[in-house]
Amino acid sequence: MCPVELPEEYPVVPNEAPPVLRLTPPRVSKRSTVASASVFGLRGDLRVGAVRVDARTVDYSEGSVHHRLFRASGGIQHRDVSRWMRGDPHRSFEVSNREAVRLAQQIARAVPEVSGRTEGPAVVKRLHVASSSKDGKSRSDSVTHVAVQFRRAERGIPVEGPGGMVTLFVHPDGHSSGFDLLWRPVSKVFRESLDLVDARDVVERVIRDWWRRGLRTGRVTRVRFGYLELDWTANQRLLQPAYVVFGLFQDPSGKTRFGRIEAVHASASPAGPLLPPRPRLERAFPERHDASGHVATRTKP
Repeated sequence: MCPVELPEEYPVVPNEAPPVLRLTPPRVSKRSTVASASVFGLRGDLRVGAVRVDARTVDYSEGSVHHRLFRASGGIQHRDVSRWMRGDPHRSFEVSNREAVRLAQQIARAVPEVSGRTEGPAVVKRLHVASSSKDGKSRSDSVTHVAVQFRRAERGIPVEGPGGMVTLFVHPDGHSSGFDLLWRPVSKVFRESLDLVDARDVVERVIRDWWRRGLRTGRVTRVRFGYLELDWTANQRLLQPAYVVFGLFQDPSGKTRFGRIEAVHASASPAGPLLPPRPRLERAFPERHDASGHVATRTKP
């Protein structure tokens, strides 16, 4: 029907549909944030620390360390700002992926809240810092940290989306400069799912929707199956099975490429909305990518 290419492979799904899981609502307050900070090695004492509160987060700081909890998700961001993204600009942090994973797991063993969550698939990324002289003749680029992200699984089903992960940031000295933990706890089975929708039907439906929105030249790069966990600021209460469809498109000139990601219910009997309403700004200005795949920021005209 349209020149959007179908994927080469479709995900393998279980014979029995996984159940819909109810998530434990987070209780984030000044007291719970200070208590959480003490679990992660801080004194958790307002006589030596301070608390800052806004609509989305509660942040406890003690010396150079900031411990932040997100109200909607209960997610945690922990940073030592005296070490975060600070390394030797003249010496790049060179380490293999295997060694980076080993260092991250070693760091995690000292933090009970994190240690049991570093056995899943790991993704290693290197964080770069670039600098140049004023005249632009001298430039340098070095790796200051390595980020090791471990993905979550529930009942043997991978968890997709921005949530369901723990990321540890490894400093060149082998110790941690911070971590991210977005891993909503499950309280119980909310409802057993019925049959799963076929992935091919989902992809065809997504392509038809893209076609109606004017996205007509591109391809579906991959399709994944799993539970979907949302981002830091989402007030999510159910963990539901979903297909995540990745597309890559180009504008009529062929010079600019941009990606689209669609999450669709995998269950024939969804228990509720899979995603919150998209912000108006996101609808108006989706992410765009240049030819190398990097995000190109769009500004309001």
